[in-house]
Amino acid sequence: MLADVFFFHDILRQGSVITPTIPPTTSLPALLPRHIADSLPFSTDRFADIIAMFKPASLGMASEIRWTLDTCKNPRPLPGEKAGCASSLESLIDLSMALLRTRNVQAFSADMPADPTGTPARRGMYKITAVRKLSESPEIATCHDLTYPYAVFFCHTTNSAVTYAVTLEAAVEGTAPSAMEVVAVCHLDTSLWSQKHPFFVVHNLKPGDTAACHFLSKLSIVWVPADAKQGGASEAQ
Repeated sequence: MLADVFFFHDILRQGSVITPTIPPTTSLPALLPRHIADSLPFSTDRFADIIAMFKPASLGMASEIRWTLDTCKNPRPLPGEKAGCASSLESLIDLSMALLRTRNVQAFSADMPADPTGTPARRGMYKITAVRKLSESPEIATCHDLTYPYAVFFCHTTNSAVTYAVTLEAAVEGTAPSAMEVVAVCHLDTSLWSQKHPFFVVHNLKPGDTAACHFLSKLSIVWVPADAKQGGASEAQ
């Protein structure tokens, strides 16, 4: 349930016990160099050529490819935010710098084990043993992996957000993995979110009433301005 993915900001403190829903992490297709990625068709106008080239194993996969192409052609960020796609290592770095308007950027991702294909979202009881703010900048760029024959990322800025590296240790014996470091993004301004968002519905809240946090998958990348002072181990403020 989508509502289970989100949690309140004030729970991100050492000693808290949380039952998070963390997206599964499967293997990522190859991240191509720019000269190869730029030589391949990547457009809804060339959908037939792309399908012929990669011969997806199912109609479902073909539909995912089409969705990725549509998303990259017509990104829909929230007002005041920016978005775009990257299909190569070089374009991923260039896009992050363009979105944050600085060449001095730093990337973070979670330290979690990979899961077999088809693994459901990870959910278990964990104790928070450390929380570290990744940047003092209120603006970040988050890149999410999209389903495609090779690595493609959808990146977007998030205004009024704060990011943390969070160390989790299993609170119940036998929970796998027993420990992991995850990246949490907390959206401080939710005023433009839908009133029908499951997190608001479950907690009887309205957009803007509260910050909303969630963990990222291992394959997602958070970019922050490297010149923004990073905090040490700290509780969420």
